[in-house]
Amino acid sequence: MQSNITIIVPVYNEQHTVIMLLEKLLSVFKNTGVTFQIIVVDDGSTDDTKKLLLAFQENHAHDSFTLMSHAHNKGKGAAIHTALEHAQGEYTIIQDADMEYDPSDIIALYSYAQQKNLPVLYGSRNKAKNERGQFFFYWGGRLVSLVTNVLFRQRLTDEATCYKLMNTKLLQSFPLHERGFAFCPEVTAHIAKQGIRIEEMAIAYVPRSKGHGKKINWSDGIKALWVLFQLRFPNIKTHLLVCALVTTAVLLYSTTWHKLFEGYEGETANAALKLFDGAYDVKRAGISAVLLYLPFVFLFRLFGMTSVSHLTIVPVIYSAMTIGLFFSIVWYLTKKKSISLIVSLLIMSGSLVWPYANIGMEYQVMFYLALMLFLLLRWKEGKGKLLWVAIVFALLSTAKSYGPIFGLPVVLFIFSVSARDRTKRALSVITPAAVVFVLSSAYSWYTRGSIVGVYSLSHEFQIWTWWEGFYGIFFSIGKGIF
Repeated sequence: MQSNITIIVPVYNEQHTVIMLLEKLLSVFKNTGVTFQIIVVDDGSTDDTKKLLLAFQENHAHDSFTLMSHAHNKGKGAAIHTALEHAQGEYTIIQDADMEYDPSDIIALYSYAQQKNLPVLYGSRNKAKNERGQFFFYWGGRLVSLVTNVLFRQRLTDEATCYKLMNTKLLQSFPLHERGFAFCPEVTAHIAKQGIRIEEMAIAYVPRSKGHGKKINWSDGIKALWVLFQLRFPNIKTHLLVCALVTTAVLLYSTTWHKLFEGYEGETANAALKLFDGAYDVKRAGISAVLLYLPFVFLFRLFGMTSVSHLTIVPVIYSAMTIGLFFSIVWYLTKKKSISLIVSLLIMSGSLVWPYANIGMEYQVMFYLALMLFLLLRWKEGKGKLLWVAIVFALLSTAKSYGPIFGLPVVLFIFSVSARDRTKRALSVITPAAVVFVLSSAYSWYTRGSIVGVYSLSHEFQIWTWWEGFYGIFFSIGKGIF
């Protein structure tokens, strides 16, 4: 039977308060003209709660009261799931059985929601002059509210409130999975993801302590925060795995790291120090290879570290970040974390990107190349713009002299993916790189009388370079094959 409001009462071992609560509910709705449906779910109580509820049902055998039960305790969320399937009211609200909340506020919440035509209205304990309750419960709720506001752009003062009045059809439409107390933040997250700004109304509250039967604890607060982050960032587990992978790579590569540059990598680092101070002295490495150092130069200067030896960590960091990008690339291609992890670990252990000692080698190119491929795959799935691809390709083309050759596979990729405006889109990626490359070469000619400000192709492809590569493949675990 259709009613104005459904009140769901999940109950677990509340023999001292549940009957008082139900009597209070019935008296509140009496003579108000508001039609109601009360669904009580006994969640596997082990005290006399179920016996009392059965007796109450016999004395109130009418359509407005329904008693359901679980054979074993499954959690507050599970009890609400059971009842929600049978909710028939225009609105639904949850009512705890412990008498902390005053059922009289339900009428006020319903009337205000009806008047303002609100799909959702929360009752806030913190908007009224209520007793705060124990330190942990109060500040834990405040923290959950703060995190909710930051993640979902809300202005809630009491996310953890029991009194969440919602349009029943809206509530039933959510893909809800939480079986415990995390049901509440899960609902809030889904409401926010619908673009609904949640309004609040002050309500009365009389807190009780753990000694008087309060069942929520600190672990439920942690779970609530985790649920909020999971629903705001659906791939958070993947992101955490990438962070762990990059951290592992840093630790692994640091085993052969020392504070001494070899080869032209020291030249690149010194060029970055000079560029930071306003002097352009880019020689064999390209300008974008030098740019990779600047964030670290800035960071180290903040702490008073000016020696070039501190910058020897830079190849390690970017090499490790490239491993994370490889994981993301394989994940985009396969959608399988296991395959992505195996491939990334193989690359990490016999790495394509790990520099020979502190020479540096091709980590700059591999970093930019991996980043560009990652952005291309995101664009393919409609999650990014070609503008970012164009920026990274411009950096790649000025990292080393052979950087521009990667323009061909980029163009082929765009043509294979895009069904329209293929030429326009390809040019939007290639043109910025061409302009940057020409300007960089022109500046090198102006300052040095030669365009070989970037590493020359004749040097890159000397025969001994290829033999080094093969040596790296077959004999040097942890070295680069480029």
